[in-house]
Amino acid sequence: DDSDIYDNHKNLYEKYFSKYVMYQVLDRNNFQITSSFLDKNVYIKKSFYYPLAKNEIDQLNTLVSFHSLQKNNVIGDITIQLEKKNIGKINLYQKKKEEQKSSLIQKIKSLFLR
Repeated sequence: DDSDIYDNHKNLYEKYFSKYVMYQVLDRNNFQITSSFLDKNVYIKKSFYYPLAKNEIDQLNTLVSFHSLQKNNVIGDITIQLEKKNIGKINLYQKKKEEQKSSLIQKIKSLFLR
């Protein structure tokens, strides 16, 4: 039984919330992979946030893995690491190529324009 439970919780809150800041590690609206063998149709569906101390920012690392089989446009994943420990994983998606979409539209149009 802690007689100063309120003060203890308050002190813990102030200590850790002043030490850690919530950072956006991956931004879904501004995401790019620079690679010569990948096209630009790669994206992530959600951003990744994580609480970090200022001295931990330089210890972040991302690893990109590609799957041999695609399922639901998922072509791989990005593993986020802090000090070589996994702290998160985000699916990596590939957009459907515009050429494929337009050719489907052209096929449909050709059915009606006969």
